[in-house]
Amino acid sequence: MAEKNFAQLRKTYPTFTYERYEIEKIGTRVKLTFHFSIDGLCTFTPSTEIETENLQILNAPDSPDAQAIAFSLGMVELISYWKAACPKTVIIRCGYLSDWDKRFWKRLYFRGLSEFFYINGIETDKDEFMEIV
Repeated sequence: MAEKNFAQLRKTYPTFTYERYEIEKIGTRVKLTFHFSIDGLCTFTPSTEIETENLQILNAPDSPDAQAIAFSLGMVELISYWKAACPKTVIIRCGYLSDWDKRFWKRLYFRGLSEFFYINGIETDKDEFMEIV
């Protein structure tokens, strides 16, 4: 992806949205599903199941702690799908992020994407590559 393509993708697909997440208890498994979209392009609904039969589960799926863990796992998951179009704005609809949280995630994403930027010839900086709202 040349710099020109990066800029064109961002212009064509300006927003990525983390819509929601779901936690379901299915027998001895816990299923996490995340709902993401790139406006005007597509939606993503990745999911994973965790076998819990031999685990000591300390929090019910609807507990605040389980919800916080699931939300954070979605924040980790979203960056894989963000790379499809590299939208400038990431909208978080399913949880609250303080200004400190936004800086944390943005810094984590930026540093974690250095190989992606290098391989694709993308020149950007931490301040310009993404805005989290």
